[in-house]
Amino acid sequence: MRIIHELKANIHYADTVTFEVAFTSDFDKWTDPVNDMLEDAGHCIVSQNADDTRFWITTVEDYYYTCANVDCSDETLDPKVWRTEELTRNEDDINNWIPGLLDDDPSNKFCTPMKPVSYSGTPDEDTYRDLEAEAYYECSKIKCVHQRRLDTSLDEYEPDDAHDFQFSETAGSPTSG
Repeated sequence: MRIIHELKANIHYADTVTFEVAFTSDFDKWTDPVNDMLEDAGHCIVSQNADDTRFWITTVEDYYYTCANVDCSDETLDPKVWRTEELTRNEDDINNWIPGLLDDDPSNKFCTPMKPVSYSGTPDEDTYRDLEAEAYYECSKIKCVHQRRLDTSLDEYEPDDAHDFQFSETAGSPTSG
């Protein structure tokens, strides 16, 4: 499974941008949100490469979320409502996520440079603001790519990761045989 995140924003060269994908199986009666996990999650983090500032470095992290009671509800609510409790983020001991692509292609960089501002005559207030943004920010858009196996129990190095949901292919899907 490969996830491509994109953020359109003014991004400074010193910014670190973190994306998260989290997923669960709300209807799996075997899911234990207190002792095991409620959600499986992966973080994709990008920061500018200090050795070559044309590119950005991807770091990945594996997390899962738990809650304090079995219905994950805020105990002060009556009636109790599913998933109203604040979740606890836990770092997975086994990181199954890896960077999906490296930002090393000068013609296809992760950072979309700020658009050059052009004007004629005396700049107005909006043009001054755009010129300031162009001078200060590095990117108008950034992407981060990370991936993991659909079924991490097949991982030859760490086959027993209890904090990962597993996926299986569906007949007729684009990746099935």
